Amino acid sequence: YRDHLAQLSPNFGKGRPKRPLSKFVGQNPPVLSWETQNNYLRMLSDLMGWAVREQLIGINPAEHIKPLRKREAAEDQRQPFNVEELNVMFVQPVARASIPYWWMPL
Repeated sequence: YRDHLAQLSPNFGKGRPKRPLSKFVGQNPPVLSWETQNNYLRMLSDLMGWAVREQLIGINPAEHIKPLRKREAAEDQRQPFNVEELNVMFVQPVARASIPYWWMPL
């Protein structure tokens, strides 16, 4: 489960026909973030923990499973905008309405 989860792309479930997850593994290069993988693995561990408490299984096999992807530092997760991206954003009509006239590029 963890190995397949680590290879799924974001939004893998949107609009997909009912096929096994193994058909979607490795198709799209961007993979789920560490936080998303960790959330899915935690939910699996919680489910298995419930099954142990209900005496449906003997041990929780998902208790100490961690995501394969390494957690990135906060400053590396999202890069700041570069000058070109800022120029594109601020020349839009919505942005121009709130910018003083003397700040507008010529």
